[in-house]
Amino acid sequence: MPVLSSLNSRTLRHGEKSGIDILNREIHVQVYEDGGQFELDPHYHLAAINIFCKALGIADANGFRKEFPQDYLDTIESMIMFYANISFPDYTNPCFSDAKLTTKKEVVKNYKSWSKLFPKNQAIKYFATEGKEGALPDYMSKGFLNSGFFVFRNSWERTLLKWW
Repeated sequence: MPVLSSLNSRTLRHGEKSGIDILNREIHVQVYEDGGQFELDPHYHLAAINIFCKALGIADANGFRKEFPQDYLDTIESMIMFYANISFPDYTNPCFSDAKLTTKKEVVKNYKSWSKLFPKNQAIKYFATEGKEGALPDYMSKGFLNSGFFVFRNSWERTLLKWW
């Protein structure tokens, strides 16, 4: 994935424009309509969310946010909600494929960062504040038809029974 460098002027140079164009294209190549990342690996999914978010941060710092259309942000938000759905109530993710176990501390830090990008999303706020603010999704189970993930749960709490 391309990396946007820090820019010294408000004018996009060819290299930066090219990098932004690649990110705008790749987010739709790599992310299914249901928010699942095409590698179908929970840890790659988490990494992809953060790569796409970091690109926005660099663009913000240099005045180029307008180069990212609303559907870029919408896609990131759907990726975050996908991750929230496949994660356990203790904030860990399932370890299939070659995913690694991510700690609650790491994931809460991610949700705090993401909640700044999506302050209206009550579920992201809930996970960022460990339930002190925001609200859980109003459903228990969800099918991600494009990605082929199906989450069946009886609770969002630690008493959860979950099947994929």
